[in-house]
Amino acid sequence: CAWIRVSLDAGTPEWYMKRHGVDAGEYGMVLLRLGELTRNKGDCTVGVGYLTDVDTDIHDMEQAIREAKGAGADYIQFRPMNGSTATFENLLPYWVALYASDTCKVSYSQAKYAGIREYATCHGARFWTTITATGDMRVCCETRDPNAIVGNVLEEGVEACWQRVPEALAKINLANCPPTCHLNAYSNMLESINRPIMHEAHL
Repeated sequence: CAWIRVSLDAGTPEWYMKRHGVDAGEYGMVLLRLGELTRNKGDCTVGVGYLTDVDTDIHDMEQAIREAKGAGADYIQFRPMNGSTATFENLLPYWVALYASDTCKVSYSQAKYAGIREYATCHGARFWTTITATGDMRVCCETRDPNAIVGNVLEEGVEACWQRVPEALAKINLANCPPTCHLNAYSNMLESINRPIMHEAHL
């Protein structure tokens, strides 16, 4: 094992119940198991994930940092839920700096919170796909564009479906995609590679 991330999404039992729809008592059990995991992790990196939305309590977020640290996690990462407009633009960089020298680091997905899209065609989906329970291959699990389905692997095989991905991506309207999708950062990076280099010293 090299890396594990536990989706905690809460700093208190009450918030855990609200986010995960389970009994509040489950929160303590998750922290207990997280602590057992970190004590026996060896060289494995163990982190905690926290999804935020417009109704997220900033005090709960900070308590989650304390809980992750207390359980021995190597880091806690904050990410926005798809479609969320909450940015926490001043708070998250502050926590990153505050815990920079700590054993439990704080990080956040800057591209997802910014919602920046610098591309007209998704590039990230060329390295990723989704196959549904019925065998349909989709270029992405998040877009609702009707062009996302490129075939059925049970009927045509994986290779035949995969070969249609570039054509499907050219047809997909990015307005049907969430601005904070998991492939946004990859697409922004790959788009920057395609731009002309202004000077050979500036890559």
